Amino acid sequence: MKRFVLFLLLATTVWAESSVVSSIPLPKTYVLNLDPYACDDACLADLIRHEQVFSFLAQMPEAVEDPSLNEQRLIYVSLFNLDSGEQGNGVRIALLLPERVIGRYAVSTTASVTAYLLGKNKNFELKTFQIGDESSEAIEKGIRQITAEKFHYVIAPLTKSGANRLTALSPQFNIYFPTVNAADVNVSDDRYYFGGIDYRAQIEMLMNEASEPLVIFYDNSPLGRQLENETKTAFLLRYLDGDARELLAAQKQIFAYPVDKHTTNLKHLLKNNRHIKNGTFFLNTPLIKSGMIMSQLTLYDVNATRILSTQINYDALLFDITQPKDREKMLIANSIGEQNSVIVEANELLGNDIVYDWINYATTIGIDYFYHLAARTPREYLVPIENRQVKYPVRLYEPAGSRFEHYEIPEEEAYEDQNVSSLFE
Repeated sequence: MKRFVLFLLLATTVWAESSVVSSIPLPKTYVLNLDPYACDDACLADLIRHEQVFSFLAQMPEAVEDPSLNEQRLIYVSLFNLDSGEQGNGVRIALLLPERVIGRYAVSTTASVTAYLLGKNKNFELKTFQIGDESSEAIEKGIRQITAEKFHYVIAPLTKSGANRLTALSPQFNIYFPTVNAADVNVSDDRYYFGGIDYRAQIEMLMNEASEPLVIFYDNSPLGRQLENETKTAFLLRYLDGDARELLAAQKQIFAYPVDKHTTNLKHLLKNNRHIKNGTFFLNTPLIKSGMIMSQLTLYDVNATRILSTQINYDALLFDITQPKDREKMLIANSIGEQNSVIVEANELLGNDIVYDWINYATTIGIDYFYHLAARTPREYLVPIENRQVKYPVRLYEPAGSRFEHYEIPEEEAYEDQNVSSLFE
């Protein structure tokens, strides 16, 4: 299992030329644990056996029952003059992680929060609470632990179902959900904040570039099915003027195809299919699957008028898995806007991406807002938060050459959000 550990030397030892020790204190070593997964005694022993000393220290901030492990810990604490990265009177932040549900985001959201806090160069306490899954029992246990330790600001990368279960328990602290949009849950408590992007707004903007026939590819995940339904709805609303016949005519021009994760050849759908020739193709599929679809649109000479996609395909890897001809008619909606270069670089040092990964970016917006509330300092990110929801602007990009370039929307279709220009500078 890949483990992330960060250790910092926060002072300098100075020896005078007379060989008398300076009064400047010895350096303290701070070890921060970036691994959201728990490590039992067998795991700790394995780290020692493989000489992963700092991983061992990060995973064992306190004594355990095994006397041999405690002895090893005391030796290394003394050797490195170890201090705790969680001590101090600064901002206290908790992470609630259903690690078996969110997978790699248990690590990356932890890294996003850590990178931001390190960039502030102030005392802070960051503690992760692993709950395994999103059952009501697991979430309730996590809430009890967080309440007992008196954390007031919690970042919880949960699914929509998990967020609904958590809010139903009415915890008495501030919670930010970087993975959920406020429109997808039914809560009104002022303590809950949401950072999920607005796929509906992205789809509606993309519809300005769509024409009939509309061909939708989607995967069978909950998000894929949600986007497929919202894409159909947004397209039909363009034709709905009170005349049912217009709606019926529009329905006949929509073709939706589910793409199984094991599917690698779309010849049966694309070759000589007169219904989809010169159509607008809307890809509600993950990046690798989208790359496969785009290459086969070229292979079978479908002659797409436009290829459209939401945030799910805004990724630099797109340039590696597709040819320029495959993506020359593509537009992608993006809500990742302003960046702070210091925070971006801090994330890069931890092997973390907030430039293209929207969940990590949303997590960064959330920790910035909570830090602003807790420390009473100005926000680093000026994305507005309205009715407890981060209001991301939406812009369209063309994957031209080897980078994403802003697509200039024709003036009559221009997006009316007055905040767009400043947020993307």
